[in-house]
Amino acid sequence: MKKIVPYKKELEFKTEVAEIASISLEHTLQKVGDNYISGNFMLNGEYKIVDISVNTEKFDFELPFEISIDKKYDTSNLTIDIDDFYYELINGQDLRVKIDLLLDNLFYKEKIINKEEI
Repeated sequence: MKKIVPYKKELEFKTEVAEIASISLEHTLQKVGDNYISGNFMLNGEYKIVDISVNTEKFDFELPFEISIDKKYDTSNLTIDIDDFYYELINGQDLRVKIDLLLDNLFYKEKIINKEEI
């Protein structure tokens, strides 16, 4: 089974931003224990302060992320990946990011029924 976990965040730049020249997203998310995921999204790239400029400034954001998974799921074969990522520049100084995290190979745990319960 696949589950999509949405993540939204608004990030503030130190200066005005005219245009995002490049952007990339990576993650260090991993399963910790049986039902817990922890790590960071790393967002970096370059932006222009003025539209007509060829000069760019670098940016780098580290976004912590943690989530618990219900114990009814078997997470032994869980894979974690980014399903979708989109962003928009707001008011020339804030970057709104939306990340859809994909949790794949989640299965309901099977209940073991004792013969005595039947």
